[in-house]
Amino acid sequence: MKTAFSVTVRNAAQRLGFTRKYIYDLLYSGGLRGRKVGRRWRIPAEAVEARLKTRKANDGTTRS
Repeated sequence: MKTAFSVTVRNAAQRLGFTRKYIYDLLYSGGLRGRKVGRRWRIPAEAVEARLKTRKANDGTTRS
């Protein structure tokens, strides 16, 4: 998997409006795509954008 651009956990958290801990939880559970480079996670920018789109699409739904 070759990605032209990747972001850090901090950048992803800021972009998505989540805490860094929640981003780590998503990464470890497979809810957000990413890979470890040394001790740090790198997240493909398109994975962050896809998660953002899903979040925006779900914001308008009603829950029972």
